[in-house]
Amino acid sequence: MGSPDTSSQPARGIAYQPALDGVRALAVGLVLLFHHGFSWMTGGYVGVSVFFTLSGYLITSLLLTEHDQLGRISLVRFYGRRVRRLLPASLLCLVGIAMLAAAGEFDGLANLRREVVAAVLQVANWNFLVQGDAYAAVQGVRSPVLHFWSLAVEEQFYWLWPLAMAALLRLVGSRRGRRVVLIACAGVGIVAAPVIAQVWGPDVAYLSTPARLGEILVGAALAGVLHGADQVASWLRWMALPALAAIVAAAIWWPAESGPAYEGWLGAGSLVSAALILSLQRAGAVTTLLSLRPLVALGRISYGVYLYHWPIFLVLDGPRLGNTGWWAFTVRVAVTLAVASLSYVAIERPIRGVATSPRRLFPAAAFAMAVSVLIAAVAVAPAGTGFGASDDDLADVSFAQTTAPLPTLAVATTAPMPSTSATPTSFDGPVPTAPESTVLPTPSRPVRILVLGDSTAMALSVGLVEFAKANPTLAQVEVLAQVGCGFVRGSDLYRDDGSLRAGCDDALDDQLPIALRERTPDVVVALVTLPDATPRLWSAAEGELYPEDARYQERMTDDYAAMRSALLAVPSVRIAWLTTAVPASWYVGYFGNPLTVASFGPLNATVASMDDADATRVRVVPFGEWLTEQESDDDTSWRSDGLHLDPASAERVVEEFLWPELLGVALS
Repeated sequence: MGSPDTSSQPARGIAYQPALDGVRALAVGLVLLFHHGFSWMTGGYVGVSVFFTLSGYLITSLLLTEHDQLGRISLVRFYGRRVRRLLPASLLCLVGIAMLAAAGEFDGLANLRREVVAAVLQVANWNFLVQGDAYAAVQGVRSPVLHFWSLAVEEQFYWLWPLAMAALLRLVGSRRGRRVVLIACAGVGIVAAPVIAQVWGPDVAYLSTPARLGEILVGAALAGVLHGADQVASWLRWMALPALAAIVAAAIWWPAESGPAYEGWLGAGSLVSAALILSLQRAGAVTTLLSLRPLVALGRISYGVYLYHWPIFLVLDGPRLGNTGWWAFTVRVAVTLAVASLSYVAIERPIRGVATSPRRLFPAAAFAMAVSVLIAAVAVAPAGTGFGASDDDLADVSFAQTTAPLPTLAVATTAPMPSTSATPTSFDGPVPTAPESTVLPTPSRPVRILVLGDSTAMALSVGLVEFAKANPTLAQVEVLAQVGCGFVRGSDLYRDDGSLRAGCDDALDDQLPIALRERTPDVVVALVTLPDATPRLWSAAEGELYPEDARYQERMTDDYAAMRSALLAVPSVRIAWLTTAVPASWYVGYFGNPLTVASFGPLNATVASMDDADATRVRVVPFGEWLTEQESDDDTSWRSDGLHLDPASAERVVEEFLWPELLGVALS
């Protein structure tokens, strides 16, 4: 990532070691495999940890060498090198992301503008923590700047570490004393991370700067140990192969969303990275391997590869490539290497070689950052829900509070199937057969529809809202669906920091009773997808349960029955309970999320059980089966993200399938 490019250091700097570029290549290669979503590379994030340790080693070595040669550390020179090395490509990448967002590439992301600005300001990791995006990791809705969290950690280290080193070198005169202090700092960092994980949780352990400093400080301690020492013992080269094997093994075997990385053990794990770097100080087979030209070439552009790969991977996703295997990976990597190479040759290397005075460099950098923030503010849409209809559209179709008993719904007449319009112009799929030929009864007044559920229910509600806008005499719509809101209660959703549960409790415990009492819907549309097919935690003693667990299923059945009873307590209410559509095949398990196709079986079985002989006002609507049939030929035009209906698709669902079902429920 942001490690110094020692190949371009002046003669008085530290000696260039090609094998360290090979280490960079190894690290970025693990990240590429992990982010592509190969099921056998669940722990490829250890590549970032390798980067951290290597950065700490190289940066500290540079500072120690400069102090030996000049008797001081030039902070201006250090920060100038960092600005020239890191900022141009970083800002270029962020501006490119903003332009793609302006073109509609990352629709559905609620906070992208804020995320881009945080990345420009080098605080992306803290923004993601404050923002609480844990559920996005399961949703599959990934920010194109998500990977900037690790760059922010390094950049924050770069701002503070020269000051700390200057103080250390001034206060501690002997090399031995400095080594002791550096080793002690690394030890504190290693111990602090598990404590942070226990006190503040897994997200803080993974994303926060204090929790990740141990990995960087281990590299700094190694630099202190090696600086000024005689040539290392020849036997150390034998550590290279075991260390390399251990890193690769961790990348393959560590889990993606739990385990050592989220329990604070990456600092201790970085000792293996340090062992690899130490072993490469002597010639050996692994040193020769990592010094091969292709690996060295990849290592030299690894910063750009890391920067550009993630937005490229998101743009070149499974649906667009029609493949998630090796062919798709090859295409993604080829595009990434081309962009990174062009950036290195045309932007990074020329700017790095320009001798610019600090009086010009730092104001120019500040101006470039300000322009990038301005571009993000103009090009990226403001924050919103990310799913569902706009507030204005919802206000147009909502139903009023009832002050008297509603007239009974009855059949007024029969008429051709209403339609909002012809096939939505934004829809890319096959043209449907003419649904308007179907003759349906017309209700005597608008059907009052209340939508409950999660973000997939919100996405579906767009079609209902558009239908109601075009047919105000037929339907009115209210939406109480919330992101991450399932009907399984009393438990913490997988990787939720509490905000999703709080929003769901507010919707179902506070807003829903008021809506049932004061607004009296005719039909409640219930749809949940991920929350009730995702691991949940009822108690720490019991541990996390998966949907396949009998205890999970028993509680889900009880909670669904309780929801049904609460809704049916209003005599006029009927329920259309939609089966869930299993996410697209390329989405399930994508980027290491914990879902499998089997995760949705218990959910749909529970939904099916709601439609029993005693529940004459409940109808299970086979939405999941219907949508799966439409997508049977790998048609990705319905759900471009693999999970949520696109707005035009939601309109089609209502016209072709859902409205007749809801009308039948309402008039039953």
